[in-house]
Amino acid sequence: MNNYLPKVANTNVETIVPAPAKTLDKFYELAMKGNLKGIIKKAKFLE
Repeated sequence: MNNYLPKVANTNVETIVPAPAKTLDKFYELAMKGNLKGIIKKAKFLE
């Protein structure tokens, strides 16, 4: 066990909600095709 890790306070923590599985699949598909423009276009809808 690693006892050298710093302890972090749990203040100001936000919950990260992942995108739906369908959206993540589409990102994967676009990435595998090398379609950076498609990724950027799709990412704008996540903001």
